[in-house]
Amino acid sequence: MYYYFSTDFPTIIKINGQYKGKTDDLLAYHALPDEQIFVEIYPLSCDCTPFCFLVDEKFFISPPPNLILTDLKGGYLIKLVMPPLSTPFKIVAQEKFPFAVATVFEDNGLKLSIETPTDMYAENFNFVCNSVSITPFSFWGEQLLCVKFEARKCLLNCYLLGKQITPVFSKKVDSFSIENGFFTTESFLDIAKHVLTCEWELLNGRLIKKNVRIEKSPAFNARQIPPHALPYAFLEEFLLTDQVQEFAQPNLCDNVTHLRAYLGNYIGVMPPPEFRSIDEVGLIYSQSANKYSVNYFTFTAQDGKICNIKRLSD
Repeated sequence: MYYYFSTDFPTIIKINGQYKGKTDDLLAYHALPDEQIFVEIYPLSCDCTPFCFLVDEKFFISPPPNLILTDLKGGYLIKLVMPPLSTPFKIVAQEKFPFAVATVFEDNGLKLSIETPTDMYAENFNFVCNSVSITPFSFWGEQLLCVKFEARKCLLNCYLLGKQITPVFSKKVDSFSIENGFFTTESFLDIAKHVLTCEWELLNGRLIKKNVRIEKSPAFNARQIPPHALPYAFLEEFLLTDQVQEFAQPNLCDNVTHLRAYLGNYIGVMPPPEFRSIDEVGLIYSQSANKYSVNYFTFTAQDGKICNIKRLSD
């Protein structure tokens, strides 16, 4: 059984009492199939406390909340999320309006408080952020509040300020605009360097997509994609749109509904881990808040376009 440990913060990892490495990226460990392993995490920061966990049957059913577990079908990727920092009280951002007071503050973790004459709302966040903007706007006759957290990638949250305060939107974006509507822009680190611009509307207490515009990098040319990268470009395109004629033969493009059902509701694409064939492509699926799984597919191309897809058994 292969275990991969990933972090986005510097840490030391010990397994079964033995030092295995220092990482802020990826560390691999090979264990016997039925071996339980005891993992100790020592963040290299005085602000974070060490923590530990036992990888056993209960771990796979319900992993701890500060971990993200991905089943790689022959191994597991365990993503370590930085635990809440032990920090004193500090206001990060605060805005006072005639209809509400919004405060983002640190107090053993990042927190948000919104107060109106009729309600009070609080929310906790498990990331570090030192820059926050709070923007009110009127939309479809309702008063909303946008809170933008500047982290590794911006998290934009929106709240409907009615009789009760209701969260109506939460998404990682690059930017947003409230001029003549509500728009968000996302850029993707994929092969085509997609940029997704969405216009949103307020319906039944939620912000839902109204219009979508998808653009690729002007330098992108589908005919210049190397054969081994073609499946990834196709799958990344299919995540965003049904228009995949640049990457697939007509027999696939004409059966988009069946193709989506066959591939499933995947949320990302990954290369195979070392214990799988290099010809396989992994599709990532969400199972719960901190559990994911991967299914593997092979792709056949003809004249530079995908013509057949085969799902592999577990």
